[in-house]
Amino acid sequence: MKMTQFVQRGSGIEEPLSIAAKSAEIRIAAFCAEHNIPYAALDHLSDLLKSSFSDSKIAHKIVLKRTKETAIVKNVIGETEKCRLAEKLKITKFSVLTDESTDISATKTSCLLARYFDEEEGKIVSKFWDLVQVLQPGKVTSATAEHLYNNIIASFKERGIPMANIVGFGSDGCSVMMGVHNSVASRLKRDLPHITIMKCTCHSLHLCASEACEQLPRTCEDFARNIHNFFNSSSKRQSEYVEFQMFSNVEVHKLLHPSQTRWLSLATVVDRILEQWPALLLYFTDQWLTIKLKMAQSIYECLNDPFNKLFFFFLQWVLPKFTGVNKYFQSAKVVITDLHEVMIDLYKTLLYSFMKRNYVNSRPLSEVDPEDKVHYLPMAEMYLGVQVLLGQQSRQVQERLDLLTHFREKCQAFLICACVQIKKRVCEQENYQDVDDQWRRLCSYPLGQEIKALDTDVFWATLLSIQNEGGVYLFQNLSRCVLSILSLPHSNADSERVFSKVNLIKTKLRNRLIVPTVRGTLLASQHVQANGGCAVFKPSKEMISRMTKDTLYDKPKETRSTAVDSGEEDGGDNSIFEDV
Repeated sequence: MKMTQFVQRGSGIEEPLSIAAKSAEIRIAAFCAEHNIPYAALDHLSDLLKSSFSDSKIAHKIVLKRTKETAIVKNVIGETEKCRLAEKLKITKFSVLTDESTDISATKTSCLLARYFDEEEGKIVSKFWDLVQVLQPGKVTSATAEHLYNNIIASFKERGIPMANIVGFGSDGCSVMMGVHNSVASRLKRDLPHITIMKCTCHSLHLCASEACEQLPRTCEDFARNIHNFFNSSSKRQSEYVEFQMFSNVEVHKLLHPSQTRWLSLATVVDRILEQWPALLLYFTDQWLTIKLKMAQSIYECLNDPFNKLFFFFLQWVLPKFTGVNKYFQSAKVVITDLHEVMIDLYKTLLYSFMKRNYVNSRPLSEVDPEDKVHYLPMAEMYLGVQVLLGQQSRQVQERLDLLTHFREKCQAFLICACVQIKKRVCEQENYQDVDDQWRRLCSYPLGQEIKALDTDVFWATLLSIQNEGGVYLFQNLSRCVLSILSLPHSNADSERVFSKVNLIKTKLRNRLIVPTVRGTLLASQHVQANGGCAVFKPSKEMISRMTKDTLYDKPKETRSTAVDSGEEDGGDNSIFEDV
């Protein structure tokens, strides 16, 4: 006779079959959260499993539909991830990253991330922490700095995380976040004097390039936009254009749209137009001279203007200088140690192109004035890229020296403006002595080449565990101090990635998802991915213990109509309610 037969129901000991079924339900929820599977699909899944695996006791024990699925994602997997992360932040110095966005249902949300050294992973990581609804009808109607600040503080305080552990704050450069007198940053500085405020490097570079592009003729951007608009709304024109691409022996690529918000997207648009120039010239010549299509006239004239092409050659040379640095600082790795060096290199590259090299090299960069005309190179000696150098020698250009001078002046204005904009932007006290002593000791400590070759954060994480013969940690305080500094945010790209995930979760078909459900999905997905993905993910004992009505479901505080509108009501006609 089996031992389980001696155990009566209600004795407090759960049957193995019940535990296995709960584990299966959690794993199914993990799969849906990681791969953005609509929760409404679960209405049929449990019945499908029972009919497909009729000999499986576990399959027959599974009871899982959209309401329970949503609850598991939010209050089991998501809550486990939140608690696990909160325990780490209670004892770790970390930086806060934040950004705002409006989703497909016009709901304005603010995301919070924590960037810190994770001892389990042995490196600096950025983890999603919270998603907060900014505007609440009838309560909060404006995203003021005070309101955003209170949301940040409340989010960490409700989990018992000491505010003294926040060592850095990163966001974009908007005034409500980074203003001097009335912003989230100014309030953080007021209440946490030790905090380091970091503007997003990527946003700053984007602003520098945008300000500089204002110095160029408006026709450059209009030309790129007109080409895209001409083809975008007509499949017939796109099909016809392919024939011209093949005849001109250029790649069969689509024309790109110059975004008004995406960082430095104009660089790829410029490359594509220059690649397609022969086919475009042939196509729009036919559209204007043969068919007499009025819409094609301005594009035809721009394509036949040699100076317009020179401007595109200039942009093809200069914009990658910004996009390369931008891409580097969007990395999730620790690159803050290279921030100064990389920005200096970009700044000097631009200065050398229009200023005398001796002037730039003979004094500290802080004393170089990009607007000092005395030290400018002669117009003809400016370096604007190889293609511009070759293009200026063409007969069509040399015949219009007045327009060539105008072209050079505009390019010079771009470089000056970019340099001016870049120039504008370019531990516990009782442990100071111990940290300094460990730093001096490190200078003479023999480290193997394999340790020196490690990534910066992994290198300092390795030093955490080095002990002497007596078991005393030699560099622990020094390493923790450096790792806290390395956790400072170098860009706000991680926040942008969160909103990219939100857009994948909350789609047109799932636009009734409420913020708590999206938040829980993000946390659950993060937890599952950190544990190897849904295929190998195994629910913990803590998760199994949460699979009770008392902890699984939120306390009843909403009416039925509210629950249905949120997309979390079980059952009902799926044709009138959006999918969850």
